[in-house]
Amino acid sequence: MKFEELENLWAGQNVASAARLPDFAESQRKMLPELNRRGRFLTYSLGGLGLFLVIYPLLSAANFRARTPEHPTLFWLSVAAHMGFFATLFFWAIRQRERHRELRRQSAGSLREVAEVSQRNAEAEMREYRMNVFVVPIMVGMTLLSIFVNQPAGAGAAWLALRLSITLGFYGLVAGIFTLHYLANLKPAHARWSEILRQLETT
Repeated sequence: MKFEELENLWAGQNVASAARLPDFAESQRKMLPELNRRGRFLTYSLGGLGLFLVIYPLLSAANFRARTPEHPTLFWLSVAAHMGFFATLFFWAIRQRERHRELRRQSAGSLREVAEVSQRNAEAEMREYRMNVFVVPIMVGMTLLSIFVNQPAGAGAAWLALRLSITLGFYGLVAGIFTLHYLANLKPAHARWSEILRQLETT
């Protein structure tokens, strides 16, 4: 057999291997952890937000009674802003969890159905993580407002600079972790399921 024929045979095998569809059982094994991961994220988010909505106003009232802030009106406006923002996130998370449960109840009895459910799950999770482009800056702003209204009398620039650094460092770390998960896990998963659906359309 000539070298050119061997080369063509090898290239054909590579194309066939790259285009090989995963079997049904393999796809299900990949789908379930992705669905469970998003379900856990939404459940933990709801728990954390609900806990915040209960504890934060109690702590704020206790703090106000213990030491009247220099700007009482601004203090309560800060509390109201926190409660309104986190209540909005709480009800949004409830809605997202219900949609996730509906997605899990959909039929996944074939490779196509598994791929469709998984693709929709990946798309929803990607949208949730993209929201952090807006959520994180808002939380940074509200945290800085809270630091300002709760600063003790005579607090200097060093006191404010330290808390500013801690705030920016913490939220920067959170944003970095979310971005890494988005790029390393969510985008490849969405691309994988989209490719499977594309192959199913052409076979």
